[in-house]
Amino acid sequence: MALADGLVGDSSAGGRPGVAPRFTRVSDADGVPERVALGVSEMLTERPDAHVCVVVRRSKDAKPLAEALADLLPEHDVRHGHNASFQFDPGATVTNMRQIKGLEFDAVFVVEPSEANYSSGDGQAEQGRKWLYTVLTRAKDRLELIGLEPLTGLLSDSVEHGRLEVADEGAVPEVVCGDEDDEPF
Repeated sequence: MALADGLVGDSSAGGRPGVAPRFTRVSDADGVPERVALGVSEMLTERPDAHVCVVVRRSKDAKPLAEALADLLPEHDVRHGHNASFQFDPGATVTNMRQIKGLEFDAVFVVEPSEANYSSGDGQAEQGRKWLYTVLTRAKDRLELIGLEPLTGLLSDSVEHGRLEVADEGAVPEVVCGDEDDEPF
């Protein structure tokens, strides 16, 4: 809750104890479903009775991601959730952010929390903030954000103030050479 409340400028909530929310930036498009699958698998292995939600911004992106995750996670129940077909059984539901308002899940994985999906720009910031707040407040125990693109500007303050950890899997590690590395072969 501290992350979501920081998004709207309310610092009164302390949140719950547990794993800090994290944004993982992957290096290529294939890395998104792979990283989501890893997180879902970890959660469902730890808690087989958990209901995990994977949230995309647009409805058209949910079904292809659900299919990709089902292929990557054959040992778990992965399904596309939309309107009347929404199930609350253990496993993972992949849906868009409009489907989850008022619901709560053991874990939520937010896909592509980017500027394109949750705009901080003129005239769009308030709507982007509302959508993102709704998504961030659906997780009970674990919240992860995963994407290829940089984070939306709406979360800059949260990163700066430590409410959101950032891991950049696409970053090139710094190479440190010692004196012996400069010697000829």
